[in-house]
Amino acid sequence: MRDISFSALAVLVVTLVLSWAGMAAAGPPPKQVRMTVDLGSYRGYWRIENASGTEITHDECFTQSVCREVIQAVPEGDYALVLSNQPQSAQVRYKVSAAGLIVTSGGNFATADGMTLRTKGLRRVVFQSSGYRGAWSLDLWKGAEATGFFKRDGGEQTIELFADITYTLNIGPFAAERFQIGRDDKIILIDDSGAVRVSAETKNRLVLQTIDVTFYPTPSPDSAQWSIDGLAPPDGRAAFTGPRILRLSQGAKYQLSEPGNGSDNVAAVVVTGKACNMVVTRAKLARSTIHALPIAASCQ
Repeated sequence: MRDISFSALAVLVVTLVLSWAGMAAAGPPPKQVRMTVDLGSYRGYWRIENASGTEITHDECFTQSVCREVIQAVPEGDYALVLSNQPQSAQVRYKVSAAGLIVTSGGNFATADGMTLRTKGLRRVVFQSSGYRGAWSLDLWKGAEATGFFKRDGGEQTIELFADITYTLNIGPFAAERFQIGRDDKIILIDDSGAVRVSAETKNRLVLQTIDVTFYPTPSPDSAQWSIDGLAPPDGRAAFTGPRILRLSQGAKYQLSEPGNGSDNVAAVVVTGKACNMVVTRAKLARSTIHALPIAASCQ
């Protein structure tokens, strides 16, 4: 009996020794550290990921005069500041420790200052809407779009973006153009959809290419009620009675509907093309047909 007790005690001692050795080898758990991200005058989408790609936090800064945010306490280790949702998006990779931050890649976009990650290299992009009053936005800036950050007064708006990052300009619900602004302040169009062009005089200016279109309903031109998407907040659908002249974006698609008749009719669209052309000029609805006739002289 005594031998059995001694053996059990010996096993317990060995187990405890091995456990203590394992704890010593593993070391203490990583420290929790708070840091600050300072994006200056940037107003768009960003997120922070850990080394495995799991999102820690994300935000937009369209309501702030200075985009500066204290991040929740995170374990010491490797992280990334992601600046868009495009494939191969530019990232700032950095290490977090109680001693401070160290940028390991993406130094063109940010520097470390103590416990603050501070971005740099923003470039100004001018969006000229050429009298177009419909919906437009930058991809992922959904909060900004919902609160009226993107002006819809037919004028122009300047937004600061990071150089050499691909952004998507959305015009209405169906048109889009990807672009980049270089460190030389020149814009490069990627898709060449015809919806926008780069100003010949100012290379950091995106000009919306528009055309005025006459909408004429039949068989009851004066009393027909119809609506078109993408031209009015908050839901993007503007309603009309009878004929109407509207300014549309080139290289875009617009869906039409009638009261009580949803916009799920795939035939109920008009499509504008490049160089002042119309690709689809007739939208057949349940009670009427809307004819869309371009006014060539209005083409911009």
